[in-house]
Amino acid sequence: MSISIYHICNKSSRRLFRTKEDYNMAINRIAAASNATEAEILAFAIMSTHFHILLRTKDIHKFIKYYTNSYSKTFNNKYQNTENLFNVGITNIKTNTEIINCADYIHQNPIHHNVCSTALFYPFSTANSYFNEEFIRDEYHESEKVSPNIKSPSKYSIKEKKKMFGYDKVPAKWEILNNCLVLPSSFIEISTLTKLYRNVRFYLEHLNKPLSDEIKYILVKDYKSTDLKNSSESFKKKTYAEYYYYDEHVIKSNRVTDIYICTFIERFINYYNLQKSFIYLSQKEKDAIWNILRKRGIDRYQFLRCVNF
Repeated sequence: MSISIYHICNKSSRRLFRTKEDYNMAINRIAAASNATEAEILAFAIMSTHFHILLRTKDIHKFIKYYTNSYSKTFNNKYQNTENLFNVGITNIKTNTEIINCADYIHQNPIHHNVCSTALFYPFSTANSYFNEEFIRDEYHESEKVSPNIKSPSKYSIKEKKKMFGYDKVPAKWEILNNCLVLPSSFIEISTLTKLYRNVRFYLEHLNKPLSDEIKYILVKDYKSTDLKNSSESFKKKTYAEYYYYDEHVIKSNRVTDIYICTFIERFINYYNLQKSFIYLSQKEKDAIWNILRKRGIDRYQFLRCVNF
């Protein structure tokens, strides 16, 4: 079987990653799956309801099966879930242009979903894993290499490694942070994208180029500021039908992260000793949570996305 490059994305309306620990576990299990199936991870982004992974492998189905089974087992035990979590779509990436476009899309996904304002600020992707030595001063970079906040796998017990990765045979080159997250730059294949982007300036230009949805938003604002009498009826219908929904949520959202909302819900459950997971909250309990969050300026659409799955 030949080696190919793929973009895989989970299609789901459910919240797969609810806390920082869930996101960290998802990244750890990507590392574990890549190591177990001999796949090379080029880029990824973990969002609350889905993930994007760009990878090179001989057997994409083997990787998907390993990763989804590994994460599902942990998730199901934690949240008493019995339903299927994953429905993974696969796209074969064939050219260098497609690789760059796919990596751009993956790293800008948090911006697309209104989670952060710039890709480099999002902690659960590989956006800040490339050109590290050019982003950081040499003397600072050297000090980070021996930082006590980064440990080698040998510093952890077999039990701890099994909890983090599902097995204890962890490559010695992996670097693990104090929050038990494996540093993405220590396990992903960096050279492919750094060669394609060529230099840090070109990479930053791609990270900050306008998304298609941002372009739509600009079109909406331009359209609303023009004289409607000079616009055709068909253009008006297309604009509102295609752009209105996104436009409203861009304007109203105050950029509170899904992690914040999920953490609040977890604390609400623990405070009232409800002894149940998200999926068993009654409508009355959800309404009580919403009444608190709406006073803090949380968008209703984002709240429903977090609790309805």
